[in-house]
Amino acid sequence: MAGEDAAVRDRADAEGDGTLASPVFYSRRQPPPGGFSIPAPAGRFTLDPESEYMRNRRVVQDRFVRLREVQKMIAEQGGLLNDDTDAYLAEERSHGRVGFAIDEFKDKWMRPFTEKAAKVGVDLDELSLYAYAKHAEERNRHIASINPGLPDGGSGMKTADAQAIIARFQAQPNFQDIRDLHNDLMAVTQASRDLLCNEGLISDDEYTAWSNQYSDYIPLRGFEGVDPETGVRTGGHGINVRGGESMRALGRRSRAGNLIENVIADYERAVLRAEKNEIGRTFYRFVQANPDPSLWEVDPVKRTRKYDPTKHLVVSSLVEDVGPDTIAFKEDGKEVHIKIHDEALLRTMRASYMDETGQFQRVAAETLGVFNGYLRNTLTRWNPGFVVINTARDFQTANASVVDKLGFGALAKYNLHVASAAAVAWRNERGTLVPGGGWDKWMTEFRAAGGATGGFFGRDVERIASDLRGMLIDAGATVQPKGSTVTAKAIDRAVIALRGNRAAKVAAATAKLVESMGGMSENMFRVAAYRTAREMGKSPAQAASIAKRT
Repeated sequence: MAGEDAAVRDRADAEGDGTLASPVFYSRRQPPPGGFSIPAPAGRFTLDPESEYMRNRRVVQDRFVRLREVQKMIAEQGGLLNDDTDAYLAEERSHGRVGFAIDEFKDKWMRPFTEKAAKVGVDLDELSLYAYAKHAEERNRHIASINPGLPDGGSGMKTADAQAIIARFQAQPNFQDIRDLHNDLMAVTQASRDLLCNEGLISDDEYTAWSNQYSDYIPLRGFEGVDPETGVRTGGHGINVRGGESMRALGRRSRAGNLIENVIADYERAVLRAEKNEIGRTFYRFVQANPDPSLWEVDPVKRTRKYDPTKHLVVSSLVEDVGPDTIAFKEDGKEVHIKIHDEALLRTMRASYMDETGQFQRVAAETLGVFNGYLRNTLTRWNPGFVVINTARDFQTANASVVDKLGFGALAKYNLHVASAAAVAWRNERGTLVPGGGWDKWMTEFRAAGGATGGFFGRDVERIASDLRGMLIDAGATVQPKGSTVTAKAIDRAVIALRGNRAAKVAAATAKLVESMGGMSENMFRVAAYRTAREMGKSPAQAASIAKRT
């Protein structure tokens, strides 16, 4: 697998049939460490209990601080801690890495996809219907083979209806455009499947079975949000990847909806799940490198007893222990379980304390979050004066941080990089990076390594649908107002008109310009610190961590 220096995988070339290239996805897997097969005695390492201060910090500020402290204590007692085993470092960078991956997907697939649809005049609802019809017959055959109660129409669409829909589209003069856009959708479903396999979430056999079963797969979720065959599942809180990546299709009688939105959602969830799995894998490497049965066990077993009616005896047997004191990640499609005996660390990795603070966080997000977002936008992101003040302040802070993390010897090199870093940070904000060498290469590596702040949180289909419609309007397409009531349609019609209004576009462009200036100010110092650290021999992971804290 590619290492950190090749974190960004090249996009596949377009086939020449007018379709877009396959979306970008990233390979993060590292080979498991070797040489740690000799059992270690229990009590090899001693962990200090979590203090009240650190507990409060974990709940309020840094939910993985216990992991960082545990790794530090192990290293101080002679344990192994490096880039390959530093799970805290992996988690710290994961937000920026996922954000970069999804930004790349939006810029290199979603926006070109909507621009192409607008240019050739293809309505996405019509494209969704065509995609449904293309998949319906093969899904119907599969459902009929496992569910005699649904000999036809197990996809929610009868085979004859699907064939009639396809024939209608084939008779249209723009059918080639529709087929090209359908191929673009199939490229995303293929990319999701590739990502799950490359990141160990499904096995090669599962990958082959999925590929052979359907040639025009599209997720068939209902409007109610229940999917008989979910392409990807996110799992629970924390670093705990469990359950299958798909659910067996049992058949449906009602029509599915939001097909294109669900294709996009599946890809985004695959990126999120893959990153979470890599954090779990990194923690596994840490556990393997620092064995201590009193702290953790890999693939633990437990003895159970039950009554055997054939023998009229109580018999005991060993079964795998997958209880609430374990976390899991996946390797080649199989779950690997790690039992954690430190309660504070377990709560960190499972994020079980979220159950205690979840209601508070939801209320804060719905009330204070909106207000704080407004203040942040008006006082900082959309305030040109703040950009100047913030840049000067960040420059001073960054210099002190570079000295602290890289020493005085790095200061001159860092300051020589700042001017060029400002230019590439501006190109990054405006979406005009040029693939290749020079500073554009450094910016891409910096973001792919997780050096940028921010991140990405899973979007529901309603948010994805809104983004698609916005992109279509920006591309000049005519969209129809939607809504289940007259009032909802009227509101949507006003939103469409406002987004297409020239004055509103100018205002939005101005706000975007100021926001880009703020983004440039924020990232110019970080990418300069990243390149300085790399030139001083730091790995991409270490350099990204230094950049995030600059």
